[in-house]
Amino acid sequence: MQIVNVDIQYLSPPPAIKYCKKCGKKTEYVCSGLFRVNAQCKYLDIWLIYKCSNL
Repeated sequence: MQIVNVDIQYLSPPPAIKYCKKCGKKTEYVCSGLFRVNAQCKYLDIWLIYKCSNL
């Protein structure tokens, strides 16, 4: 059996499709390049901020 190591790199975070209140339909949301950090006790959450691609 041969072991193959693969290094995967991405160019941008994946888009998300969800309902946009301003557009009134399902649209593609793209990452804005910003993030939010939330710290509670011993846990640290990091969230990417997505925006509607039509705005």
